[in-house]
Amino acid sequence: MIERYREIIDKIDREILRLLNERAKVVTEVGKEKVRNNKPFIDIPREEAHIRDLLSSNDGPLLADSVKSIFREIISSCRLLEGTLKVAFLGPEGTFTHLAALKRFGRDALYIPARSIPEVFSLVEKGEVILGVVPIENSTEGVVNYTLDMFMTSPLNIIGEIIIPISHNLIARDDVLEIKKIYSHPQAFGQCKVYLEKNFPGIDLIETNSTAKAVEMASKDNESAAIGSEIAAEKFNLKVIASRIEDDPNNRTRFLIIGKNNENRSSGKDKTMVMFSTAHKPGALFNALRCFAENSVNLTMIQSRPSREVLWEFVFFVEFQGHREEEHVKKALDALREVVWSYRIIGSYPEDESL
Repeated sequence: MIERYREIIDKIDREILRLLNERAKVVTEVGKEKVRNNKPFIDIPREEAHIRDLLSSNDGPLLADSVKSIFREIISSCRLLEGTLKVAFLGPEGTFTHLAALKRFGRDALYIPARSIPEVFSLVEKGEVILGVVPIENSTEGVVNYTLDMFMTSPLNIIGEIIIPISHNLIARDDVLEIKKIYSHPQAFGQCKVYLEKNFPGIDLIETNSTAKAVEMASKDNESAAIGSEIAAEKFNLKVIASRIEDDPNNRTRFLIIGKNNENRSSGKDKTMVMFSTAHKPGALFNALRCFAENSVNLTMIQSRPSREVLWEFVFFVEFQGHREEEHVKKALDALREVVWSYRIIGSYPEDESL
């Protein structure tokens, strides 16, 4: 009986391959039309709406996450027929930002590691890559201020978001007999406080600019360990001593996709981020936020950052559900424009519904 089932599987796989090649032919024609009509190389709202539609049609037994992963790789492979999607990310390889980029754009994109968040922005601004991926917020440690600060001087826009679960591991060489120091990024240390205090009280915690760099440093030292990802452990041939050492099992990090395009159409379920500054007087911020409440706009984030132009003045970043072209959002933004000093829509982009 098992041989019969295998024959059926083989037949289905051949049909899947035929359909994939049919899809690839159509994608090639779409690519030609994009060039003729000077359209963007990648249409993130269209892709997100398409994935969402597929998930709504999924009757199982494949899980939603599996369907999403399969079709992201199909889209990535077919996109390669149009050209190479170049994506900069906060590197080096093996960071969680790298994992987020892989999750969203698949393995057929060309990934360019950057040494810092400003370098990611710079690569996109110069046109050396089409898109950039940078961290914006962790469910345990909060907002990444470096990323918000970049929007004060950069003309780039947000065109998407990626949310991934963050699972930390204690990683070391095979020949480590005693761990005398641990390397990692400051946020990783913050997300593993309980584990570290219980298992390594008083040990030296050495900060690095990424978890991948931490694993690389641990690979050169047989008296140390690192906190990082499994993919980084594999890259440097180290072993995972302890898995899932994060304090919060629901630990998530959100990343932003940045690019030059600020004309994203609605995907059907979107967010928008604006930044603005107000007069330095009582009630100024209240009047600004009231614009959203009075128009039934739900805020998902509000942060303040020191202005780079005026001492003791602040720039406010507000993110909310809805697309800039939706009527109630338009009304809120029109009202906001009337009560603030300066104002910019950083982007409207598809909401990642990952849990």
